[in-house]
Amino acid sequence: MSDEFFSLRMRAAQGGKHQQGGRHISGAERIITEDKLEANINSLINRAREHSQGSADYINLTLEVLERANIEKISSLPITTITVDSYQVGRREAKELLMKLEIKEQVIKQAQHLLATGANPAGDNMRGAIVMDLDTGERLEPDYYRGLRASKMDYTREVKDRLINLLSQNNLNQSHLPEALALATKVVSYLDIVAELCWSDDSNYTAGYVASKKFGYCRFPALKPSGLDKGGRVFFVRLSTCLEKLVTYLEEKPVLISRLDERITSYNSVARFLEARGDN
Repeated sequence: MSDEFFSLRMRAAQGGKHQQGGRHISGAERIITEDKLEANINSLINRAREHSQGSADYINLTLEVLERANIEKISSLPITTITVDSYQVGRREAKELLMKLEIKEQVIKQAQHLLATGANPAGDNMRGAIVMDLDTGERLEPDYYRGLRASKMDYTREVKDRLINLLSQNNLNQSHLPEALALATKVVSYLDIVAELCWSDDSNYTAGYVASKKFGYCRFPALKPSGLDKGGRVFFVRLSTCLEKLVTYLEEKPVLISRLDERITSYNSVARFLEARGDN
């Protein structure tokens, strides 16, 4: 049995390929050993065919051998839930948290508007993330249709099992949250990314999050109304960042989460969260 690692990536759409206007249905990332390939390939195909947003008629699977020495190992972000009873309150609380990271209020409002209305020039969801200067709101991603896709990240099997068990003990989502946490952990590990704002384009999933090195993974049960199929991600960066290096890291650098931060907390407002941290 080979001990090589493989990057397995799935992208699925309905109505044709993404590049030809197909509607994005599902995507997923795995970094696995050879003995896990068949099970994971079957699982991802089933996921694309049985997704809540519809059954994909275009599924692209990419398999790539990784060099062990090139895999970066990092620790997961701690998880905090900010309980909110509406998406309006959720967006206001998320804005407050982002402002604590010295992101301009108008920039945050612009980011939230783009996610709520469709970020590409046609008013649709982008396939990847918006890259936004945190001071000016200038969009830096080279392609406003594709955006920037964070890729090649996963957990070691031991850490993934421990995470699922921990989420179960805390009555947290065990399907969406692990993948979102893995992506956010990789994204904000990059020096010049100050924060990520995200909510799903899945019309049945209202939760979203703000992730940062300083505050960890802060999830909000509601950042959009139920039934809305608009969403996406915004990476807030410093203008001084080298965009080429940022793109290379997020899209090409394989990252395995090999250490689990087991802190899971909950607060009824960002103010309470910050007070508990001593950041008020």
